[in-house]
Amino acid sequence: IFKDDEVGRELTVRFPDGREYHGVATVYDGDHDLALVALRGAADLPVARVAAAAPAVGDDVAIVGQPGTRTPDGEPTGYQPWHVSVGEIRGYRPGARTGEQHLGRTKHDAWTYWGHSGSPLFDRAGAIVALHNSWDSTTAMRHAVTWEAIVAFLRDAGVATR
Repeated sequence: IFKDDEVGRELTVRFPDGREYHGVATVYDGDHDLALVALRGAADLPVARVAAAAPAVGDDVAIVGQPGTRTPDGEPTGYQPWHVSVGEIRGYRPGARTGEQHLGRTKHDAWTYWGHSGSPLFDRAGAIVALHNSWDSTTAMRHAVTWEAIVAFLRDAGVATR
């Protein structure tokens, strides 16, 4: 959704309960497919913590996301506004887990739709273990930005994870 030069981009952030907030991108890392958005006028929002450790292969995950209303070609999707599914961590793509994340290095099988990119994958304790960002049309495997990349990004941005 962001381009490398889009720090400062303004957008609307919607929550499942219907609340909407104006936001602005404050930090962006295109290699890791991660961004931070500051919300204006938001207070007392629920917080999901980042897990204390990376998930292991076989760990259960749940994903909560907002599927897109249109396909890349502009056709209506007909998807419901919010979607929850469960699955498990299936493995990791080769290479450094903090390496580029355009095709996320965490493999998972929780069902996603077009538009789920950026949706958190939660462990059984409700902590974030990865962020969904893509799927492979040849294998139907879903991919997510690794826990290690998320933690490094937040650390570099000066955001505490504990």
